[in-house]
Amino acid sequence: MGANGAILDQSQLTHIFRVFDQNDDGQISLAEFQTGLTDGGINVDAEKLQLLFKLSDTDSNGILDKGEFFKFFMNYTLCQTGDIWDLVACVIDLNGDNKIQEKEYKRAASIIGAEGLSKLQFNKMTREQFAAVLRTLK
Repeated sequence: MGANGAILDQSQLTHIFRVFDQNDDGQISLAEFQTGLTDGGINVDAEKLQLLFKLSDTDSNGILDKGEFFKFFMNYTLCQTGDIWDLVACVIDLNGDNKIQEKEYKRAASIIGAEGLSKLQFNKMTREQFAAVLRTLK
């Protein structure tokens, strides 16, 4: 959200993307992601930062393109609760329906680590319910 609480528009997101994209190659590396978040006053420990990056990298190519970055940043602005697990749950909810669908759940399990998530009963949890489960795992 912008300073007035409005959802960011395309030009604002593009500007933020350019700030993060320090080498101007049209993509965001993990290092650029970390620097951009830190410079923006968002301090996340290295393990959770890597988790957010991997979950945001929906094509798993090791970088964030504009679409992936925009999706992450929109989730961040919509899910600013101060709780990293709420943000992780928002990033996992790819279609934005406030439910964790089976496809989203399986993707999260493969990235976060199946040992904890595979034991859960999957039943289309809400993002809030999923965030609560994540808090118990890490």
